[in-house]
Amino acid sequence: MVNMAKKHYSGSRKNSNNPPFFSNVTILFLLTGLLLLSCSDKYIDKTIDNQESKDNIEKPDEMYSHLTTNSYVRDIVNHPAFEGFGKLLLPHDDNSGYYNTSLNNVGTLMPYHGHVVPEDVVEALNRMIDDVNEGSNIFYDFYTEEQKQSNPSKENTGLFFFRGNPGAPFTIICPGGGFSYVGSLHEGFPLAKVVSDKGYNAFVIRYRIGGEQIASEDLAAAISYIFRNAAELGIDTVDYSLLGGSAGARMVGDIALRGVAAYGGDNLPKPATAIIAYTGQSTYSSSFSPTFITVAANDGIVNINTVENRVANLRNAGVEVEYQRYERAGHGFGIGTGSDAEGWLDLAIDFWERHMDRGEVQSSLQKINYLWNEGNVPATTIYTVNNSNYFDPPEFRPSMVYYPVKVGLTPKGAVLICPGGAFQFRSENEGAPVAEYLSALGYQCFVVNYRLRPYTMQEGALDLARAIRIVRSHVNELGINEDDIAIAGFSAGGILCGEVLLNFDGNVNGSVLDSDYMPDALDNIRADACAVGMIYSFYGRLSVASTDVEKFKSSDLPPTYFLYGTRDPFVHQFELCVAALQEANVSAESHVLRDWPHGFGAADGQWIIEFDKWLSQVITNN
Repeated sequence: MVNMAKKHYSGSRKNSNNPPFFSNVTILFLLTGLLLLSCSDKYIDKTIDNQESKDNIEKPDEMYSHLTTNSYVRDIVNHPAFEGFGKLLLPHDDNSGYYNTSLNNVGTLMPYHGHVVPEDVVEALNRMIDDVNEGSNIFYDFYTEEQKQSNPSKENTGLFFFRGNPGAPFTIICPGGGFSYVGSLHEGFPLAKVVSDKGYNAFVIRYRIGGEQIASEDLAAAISYIFRNAAELGIDTVDYSLLGGSAGARMVGDIALRGVAAYGGDNLPKPATAIIAYTGQSTYSSSFSPTFITVAANDGIVNINTVENRVANLRNAGVEVEYQRYERAGHGFGIGTGSDAEGWLDLAIDFWERHMDRGEVQSSLQKINYLWNEGNVPATTIYTVNNSNYFDPPEFRPSMVYYPVKVGLTPKGAVLICPGGAFQFRSENEGAPVAEYLSALGYQCFVVNYRLRPYTMQEGALDLARAIRIVRSHVNELGINEDDIAIAGFSAGGILCGEVLLNFDGNVNGSVLDSDYMPDALDNIRADACAVGMIYSFYGRLSVASTDVEKFKSSDLPPTYFLYGTRDPFVHQFELCVAALQEANVSAESHVLRDWPHGFGAADGQWIIEFDKWLSQVITNN
């Protein structure tokens, strides 16, 4: 049993018993993190960096004025709120011939659409102006400048963002136009306003004109972009939906049928629901997303029999379908104002909402799970007042956040993720984005919010061990084997994983540090892991890798996956640790990324796909 005296903290570092190297190490870890801001490596998404700066723009000195139905098309293009992307609001790549058209006649820009209501169009545009007046960014490039330079047609793409509640799910709205124009003014922005007013996040995609294949590739790229940047955008990727009308509905059907990766996007889950309005597309399969379909009997472009045959085929394949047929709304009715289809979007959103709960919690575990019972948390540190700008307040409770496997996937196992931050903070790009990727690949994921300074690494290790026990106690509900629980840590988070595996696994409980701790039923469950991912990390302590071969031999360590870049300042430490593990006959693999620095987090997700291949094999061999 380890005998440690309790340390008292009121926030003053003078009372710290930390070893003298700590302050230098902290600076080194933080500086290496800051290096990311100036790197031009391939994994950095420069687009979101630019968008972050736009999100923080100040409100204009003078509020931008609203449009009216008496405004002209040129007033949209030239409006200061839409500077830099005004042309992309309009249907065609070249709209100059319509610049003198009054918005009272805006429907003439979209010949395939019916029931175009100028007041609806203007109201949605003015909502966007209001958002800009409030300092919000409303437009995002989902292709990088390099991608647009290599393919100039990608200049005519982007996402328009109608914000809902922070952390709410999102939908992407795909307007139609026969792939000869993009009818966002009628079939995009008014719908997005309705969705946003209900509290959900809505994006309207401006895709390339010219054909279904490139349009669906743009949609896959946009979905991937949103998933990668979910934290910065303030949205939840669980239970996202796709919504499309006419040609845009074909794009939605493509993703609902074949998935995002089939069109060049990341390996991501299909949408929780596909909302498909008036298209003659007939494809279906048993793995098609749950689908809401609507059409009017008098549609002059789409044969209603084709639509109803598809409804029947989807239902016969076991896909849940809600079908709303209207009689007189025609083709391209948008939100349906003034037609018998008015209100259809409310029904579609209700359908989406009914499918949200299916992906949230698949067991009695909640989204956020506290690790310890109040009043019984093992500790050697007493922390009551924050006088030293610590990351967490004294009332902080260790917890884990649950990211469930998407419905329809068979769980492979569980992964508990520990973000890094030199035990000073928990890096955001090393938690939720990684969990989102791994849950989409079939893992029940948990991001562990362990204790940071002024607490010791050992106290944080007890938090991770406790989290492992909680997950193992729920394996039946999670649909996994109790031996298929892995852990992964970034930088300091990986060191924490190593500390658990070396000193706090098995049945070691909180009483090893704190004699006042009262063991409970969970302490009878082992805190072992089947594998560990050391992402730019190692066994040891901050800045110093362990090379203790005998300790490694006696600790029964699981297979270990090392991932780091050649520009990481700790490359030599990683190499020493791997060599010592291999000498101790511990299964250890190194995966080295050329020219990558420290702290790359989820990056573009490609390394996570490789990690999944390794972990899947480890679990198969268990």
